Order: sequence, then structure tokens, then C-alpha cells
Amino acid sequence: MADPARGRSAGVLAVFDDRRRLLNAIHTARMAHIEPVTAFAPAYDEELVEAAAGPSRTIGAMALGGAIAGCIAGFALTIWTTAQWPTLIVGGKPLLSIPPFVLIAFETTILMASLGAVAAFLRRAAVSRRDSPAGHEPAFTDAHFGLLMRCDGARIPEAIELVREAGALQWRVV
Repeated sequence: MADPARGRSAGVLAVFDDRRRLLNAIHTARMAHIEPVTAFAPAYDEELVEAAAGPSRTIGAMALGGAIAGCIAGFALTIWTTAQWPTLIVGGKPLLSIPPFVLIAFETTILMASLGAVAAFLRRAAVSRRDSPAGHEPAFTDAHFGLLMRCDGARIPEAIELVREAGALQWRVV
């Protein structure tokens, strides 16, 4: 994080003793357009992860994009491959017939959709794994919860007031 005195991006780290207060602070920060960077908890909590990370539509979009690309590629590949052998003996049937191509297009659709989803999972995992040594508190491993928020220097007093009203035990600018 940068120096808050210069007005650049800085952050506020707040420590809570209650999970409910932390969830309330995350919700209030989102309503005030202050970006929660991450939440700290003594143990894994799926609700906290979803609240801090926000909704993600990238996984479904990447899977859909992969599925569409796979379907198009499956049809294109089979049509192109079949067109390369015009002397292929097909027993009186049309050379470029769609029904047999559907099987290959289906398989490539599933393959590319799953690869798109895996790529989105890996991307989200890389983005959510933030290095924030300034935000580490030993108390987060015991019974306390934490919230690290990013805001510019002018909004730091607003962020501090927000976490104070939400019931934070302590806070500091990082």
C-alpha cells in the first residue's frame, strides 16, 4: 500500500471480535463504495470468502465461452477434415452430413467448456491470493477477525468511521 499522506491508494485494517460484525462491515463498505481487499478469519468460512470476494461471474462466462468455441471448433474441424478427402466412400450418403459431426462437436464443446472453467478457477485463485504482510495480525489466528480495505487517502477517515461504527476493536492505516 502507498503512503496515505500523499493521497495515493492506502488501506485500513480493522480487527473484529465477532464474525457478524465483520460481515456487517463488509456489507457497509460495499455500500459506501470502499473496496474490501480481503477478510481474515481464524478458520475457513465460505460466507466470509464470498462476502469479501464479491460475486464472480467469470467462471460461468469462461465455461460458456469455451463451450461456444469448442462447438464451433468441433464442427469446423470435422467439416474441414472430411472435405480434405472428397473421394471418401460413404455408401451413397452425403459427404458433409451434420448428424455424425454432432458427436465430435459435442465432445469438443464439453472439453473446451471444462478447460475454460479450469482456467477461470486458476485465474480467480491467483487473484484472490494476495500478499499483504502489512495486513497480518497474529490475533487473526486465535479468535479475531480482520478486514483489509483499500481506499484513497481522502477517504481514510470515512473508512475508519465505518469500521468503528461496525464494532471494530482496533484499526490502523496500512
